[in-house]
Amino acid sequence: MLKSEFQNLKKNKFLIVLIIVLSLVPTLYTTIFLSSVWDPYSKISQLPVALVNEDKTCDYNGTTLKIGEELTKTLETEKPLAFVSVDAQAAQKGLKDGDYYMIVTIPEDFSKNAATLMNTDPQPMVLSYEINPGENLFASKMAIAGATAIKNSVSNKVTQTYTEVIFKQISTLKTGLKQAADGALAINDGTAQLENGNQQITANLTKLSDSALIFSDGAEQLSVGLAQYTNGVGELSQGLQQLNGQIPTLTNGISQIQSGSNQLNTGVDQYTMGVGQLAKGSQALSSSSDNVNVGVASIADGINQVKAVNDQILASLTQNQLPAITDFSGINDNATDILTNTKSIQNDLGALDDVIEGIKTSEDPQAKAQAETLENIRSSLAVDSEAIDNSASMIQNMGDSSPETDAAGNDEQLIQALMGMDQGLEQLQQGMNDENAGLISGVEHYTAGVDTVAAGLQALNNQADTLTAGANGLATAMNELNNQTPLLANGMMKLADGSSLLTANSNQLLSGAGQLANGAAQISGGSSQLAAGSQTLGNGIGTLKDGSQVLAGKMSDGAQALAAVKTDDKNIEMFASPTAADEESFSVVDNNGTGMAPYIISVALYLGAMAFCLFYPLYDKKDKPKNGINYWLNKSVILLMVSTLQATLAITALIVFNHLAPLNVAATFFIAWISALCFMSLTSLLKVVLDEAGSFIALIFLILQLSGSSGVYPIELTNSFFQAIHPYLPMTYSIEALKQTLSIGTKGTGIGEYMMVLLGIMFVCICLTLLSYVLKTKKDSAESGSLLKNQMNLS
Repeated sequence: MLKSEFQNLKKNKFLIVLIIVLSLVPTLYTTIFLSSVWDPYSKISQLPVALVNEDKTCDYNGTTLKIGEELTKTLETEKPLAFVSVDAQAAQKGLKDGDYYMIVTIPEDFSKNAATLMNTDPQPMVLSYEINPGENLFASKMAIAGATAIKNSVSNKVTQTYTEVIFKQISTLKTGLKQAADGALAINDGTAQLENGNQQITANLTKLSDSALIFSDGAEQLSVGLAQYTNGVGELSQGLQQLNGQIPTLTNGISQIQSGSNQLNTGVDQYTMGVGQLAKGSQALSSSSDNVNVGVASIADGINQVKAVNDQILASLTQNQLPAITDFSGINDNATDILTNTKSIQNDLGALDDVIEGIKTSEDPQAKAQAETLENIRSSLAVDSEAIDNSASMIQNMGDSSPETDAAGNDEQLIQALMGMDQGLEQLQQGMNDENAGLISGVEHYTAGVDTVAAGLQALNNQADTLTAGANGLATAMNELNNQTPLLANGMMKLADGSSLLTANSNQLLSGAGQLANGAAQISGGSSQLAAGSQTLGNGIGTLKDGSQVLAGKMSDGAQALAAVKTDDKNIEMFASPTAADEESFSVVDNNGTGMAPYIISVALYLGAMAFCLFYPLYDKKDKPKNGINYWLNKSVILLMVSTLQATLAITALIVFNHLAPLNVAATFFIAWISALCFMSLTSLLKVVLDEAGSFIALIFLILQLSGSSGVYPIELTNSFFQAIHPYLPMTYSIEALKQTLSIGTKGTGIGEYMMVLLGIMFVCICLTLLSYVLKTKKDSAESGSLLKNQMNLS
């Protein structure tokens, strides 16, 4: 019978192609589908997400916070997702068009809110994101997971930043507590000193209370004394007013004294200068008196010389007569000598003028008389000298005339000139002889007087400096006195005003003295109360001393406790992220494809079985089977062969092309074979029993298994209906068995339980299929026998 089934296959090549194609259905499904979802999590960085940074920087304790900018740079560099920095408008358009699966928005107050953690009303740092799950739910879930990870990262970073600040404050607090403990000890010591001081204060307050009585008596005496004092102030005020009225007279007198002092100072200066000049003049006059004697003698000698020359010329003219005077060279020489001597006489007369002027300034009457005599002599000498000078000049002019000049005329003129000169010279000699004796005597007398005056002037000049200094001192003192007079007047006016004010307020002063007396009594009572209060304060100081000692101990303990707190970088990191996940995998799933493989393999094997049963003829009346068991056996061999081939090709393709790495390869193949046979038995049963309706039911059953076998999501996440049918679905056990062989391995429960369930389902289905074949063959045999009998009867 088996031979007949294979013979049918040889006759019908389509069935062979159909078997081959249907055997590849599970392989194509598992390989192609799983390759598309094999490892999507490793490509999350390729998921496009729009990043909109609207954050604005802010200042926090001198540090510029720009968390949004830093986060943007980090996301663009590390690329946990394919972040693209755009503005809000472009992000919305991209989400709408499907270019982005999510929009992450960093709001403008992101950094600002980060700085409010230590404020009274801290604000959360909101990281906004918008998804479009309608575009792709899985992508949205992945994007949300990425955004959550980003949020956690930012939170950890901000927490770490604030932890650094807090730990710095803790370090400062350590030092502060240590200093506070030392300060508390200092307070304790100071309190002890305060306690001693308070005891002294209490004692002194007691003394004050006792002394207040004495003070009260003194206040009464003060009242009496103030009355006497105010009376005296009134008298003082009157006297000051009178004194103030005399201030202008004093001011005028001082001004007059100052003016006279200034005049005296000026006269002293002039007098000092005159004394100096007089001393110098007397010295010059004394010196000139000697010159007068010499000059007078010189004038007399000059006159004698001129007289001798003139006599010589005149004698020569008289002796030689006119013919001999044609040559005037000798006469000219003598005339030149006369002119020279007269010039000398005139110079001596100039010196004599200076002496005469000096003598005139003398107060001596005899000196003044001698000055007049000298002045007369000087006038006569001047006239005679001028006449002689004119005669000599004429003689010289005559000598300079040409020889052709009339000689007789020249001789006559010359003789007359010489005779006139001779007469003048005789008069000069006579005058000089008459006055010379008296002149010399007067000059000597005057010179002696000049020496006496010079000595007196020298003594007077020596005291001039003292006189000048005294005059200057007097002027300075008077000037200062004059300057201070307004201040004196102003002070007197203020004193008068003050005394008047004091007089006007004397009643208030007396009233105040009375109040002082009353206050003294109150002080006496208050000081007693102060003494009592000081004693109470002393008790409180003792309590403070004990409390400060306790405070110092507690602060010292706190400082030691804080000293044990570590604030290193490791502690900061631990404080920011105190928990860590210690992941330990019970099983190993390398990628998403490996995780989904049990589900996809089971679905593929069921689809392969359903497709084969749908297209391959499992029961054909044309075959006219005689024996149901043999017919079933022929079909079962094909089913077994196709099921095994489908499972083998599917697992092999996954291992070869998708790099599936089962922990137990043999067990994986074995479970795949069992599952394929189970699914083939189930679908063939439905097809044999219900024919086309059976294929539809098999499809419905596939849908139920896709939903209730927990291939993708845990069954606990489905509704109660699927949870109820879950234990009765063959695919449930094939999936669980493949999980054991692919990922869990020997750590799991094993495949025995799942294999027994699959084998049980397969056995039941095979038995029912066999029964169905037997019944169908009997029924068809009976129908065909009845039909044959009817045909024979008709024939």
